[in-house]
Amino acid sequence: MGILIDNAVSYSIPKTPILLSVASFQGMLKVSVENMSAPLSKEQREKIFNRFYQVDPAQSSPSHSGLGLSIAKEIIDAHHGRIYLDSRQEQLFRITFRIPI
Repeated sequence: MGILIDNAVSYSIPKTPILLSVASFQGMLKVSVENMSAPLSKEQREKIFNRFYQVDPAQSSPSHSGLGLSIAKEIIDAHHGRIYLDSRQEQLFRITFRIPI
């Protein structure tokens, strides 16, 4: 969760809300972190969980290496869960993960 929140804080459009939602159902924990960001193309969305991928490396801070979301995916996979970008609007960036509880 920390990786997703840090990502949302770092890449949100200034002064826009970051929403966190948590729910459980059918033995699964579902967590979503949502923020508004610069629009992402389909190609960018498909690569978002790739190791070292950065949407715009020129605007990244030295503390971001393009590993965060790939590490989050590995953690979720290790817990037999699933993580995905599930926003349908270009500027809405919502990452959701589900893990068994």
